[in-house]
Amino acid sequence: MALLRFSRTLLPSLQLSSTLPEALRSFATDSGSGSPTKKQAQPDDYSLVMKKAGEVSAKVQRNPPEKEVGLVTGAPLEVFKRQAYIYAPAKTASQSGRAKTIHNSSPSPSWKIDFDVQEKWQNPLMGWTSTGDLLENVSRSHLAFYTKEEAINFCQKHGWNYFVAEPNQGRLTRQKRFTGYGDNFSIKRAGIPDLSHLPSNASSK
Repeated sequence: MALLRFSRTLLPSLQLSSTLPEALRSFATDSGSGSPTKKQAQPDDYSLVMKKAGEVSAKVQRNPPEKEVGLVTGAPLEVFKRQAYIYAPAKTASQSGRAKTIHNSSPSPSWKIDFDVQEKWQNPLMGWTSTGDLLENVSRSHLAFYTKEEAINFCQKHGWNYFVAEPNQGRLTRQKRFTGYGDNFSIKRAGIPDLSHLPSNASSK
């Protein structure tokens, strides 16, 4: 009898424990409006954000004034005390054409910016040279301009004092040819020499 009573009291509790997970699962997945576990998707409203972004962008100046670009590049202040030289390099001694010069017919960047060399030392043993100047390799880099005005505008934006070195005008005519030692034996200019006075030619007369 005691066992029968225990089974009667235990059976309802087992049925309740088996049906409880199903009830919780159905309650969590309920799609009704009163469901506390599911959040309804609200439309994103970015109108306020776009309004503030428009106000901020309207205050930004598109073209920075002169001497303002150099302040944000992180360059040391000693750079602004030095003078920049704007020049057009001439052709090298081993170059016969006019490439990379202002006299070249094809468009190419032929104007450069250079600074005076400072803090340069030489190794007494090997003769190697080195420098601690930050602006020593500016002209050797790819910083080149197509026109002189572009180089001047670049210096003005960075706040550099500049000096423009005008290039020499190229010659359109050939230089005067000086007489050399080979001209004594040339037949193009003096013609065939008269060799009738030689003893070897005296018998032919």
